[in-house]
Amino acid sequence: MMPDINIIVCTPSGVPGHTYVAGVGATRCSSCGIEVAVSPSTMQIIEETPGDIWEFRCVRCALDALKSDPDPKIMPLTAGQIQEIEETLRGRS
Repeated sequence: MMPDINIIVCTPSGVPGHTYVAGVGATRCSSCGIEVAVSPSTMQIIEETPGDIWEFRCVRCALDALKSDPDPKIMPLTAGQIQEIEETLRGRS
């Protein structure tokens, strides 16, 4: 049996007018190669689960992958991800 591949949905980097969480890093979409933003809490999840398989995907490539999976499993946001989003939103108001 093939191990599950965890797809991390990422916003493309450098989108005009888009606000990113503090400390955001950049990597490449595993499918198309576009530069995408990755939050610190997401990187922490990857570091804490070294045996898992992770792929970064831009939104468009992630949607394509979801359409081809007959039984996709979508993980809820972690407490760290929620905190980053809330802090970013507070900074915008």
